[in-house]
Amino acid sequence: DMANSEGKELLKRWLEDANRGLQDAQWSKLMDHFKGCPLPLYLKLAFERIRALHSYDEVPALGSDLPDAIGALFDHLRQDAKHGRKLVSCALGYLYAARYGLTEDELLDLLSRGGQKDEIQAEVRERSEHWPKVAELPFVLWSRLYFDLEHYLTERSSGVGSLLGFYHQM
Repeated sequence: DMANSEGKELLKRWLEDANRGLQDAQWSKLMDHFKGCPLPLYLKLAFERIRALHSYDEVPALGSDLPDAIGALFDHLRQDAKHGRKLVSCALGYLYAARYGLTEDELLDLLSRGGQKDEIQAEVRERSEHWPKVAELPFVLWSRLYFDLEHYLTERSSGVGSLLGFYHQM
């Protein structure tokens, strides 16, 4: 466990590095959440969720413990970030199931040709009436999701290229 003062100092440094700040009410709510789960990984998840807040925004639901925080992140990606339930679930599921990680091409191939491809495509078309039915998942959809996930993923070199995997084993 991390002391509240250490957590606040670390968060302050991360925010400074990102050229961000918080209002007093946002600090208070965030530190109340951290008191309930004083783990560095929880703090990192919280930081990634709050780093884009405006001064007038409420601190989002962060969860009361680490599993809740991860669940809140997944819910945010599925709903608030508008990536869709199927795309997020499948992409994260494939990454989790891969023993050593996946290349981006492998992941895109799985998302385009895997058992859930029709459901992913239907969900994308439901959110955008102008989205054409295409054989493969467009790279732009993965790119948007990757941008929101990049702080939780790591890349490592292998004989087949860079492999994506989770930064922390979940």
